[in-house]
Amino acid sequence: ANTLSLHDALPILSFIKDHLEESFEMGKLSGYTHISKYHLLRLFKKQMGVAPHQFYIQEKVKKNKTGIVKK
Repeated sequence: ANTLSLHDALPILSFIKDHLEESFEMGKLSGYTHISKYHLLRLFKKQMGVAPHQFYIQEKVKKNKTGIVKK
């Protein structure tokens, strides 16, 4: 597919949020979705407006501000 619907993106967003305590690896996200890293990067960025790694960073910052993630 050449598009990533919001419905399809929700499990990906949840996966990223559930793994904030780990380092971000595009390969893990690619394995989870069964989409190549490069294709997933393009689809995600087109749908969400940011790359998956940037979304991960934004979410990690939000969690750190609320004190949920402890490092």
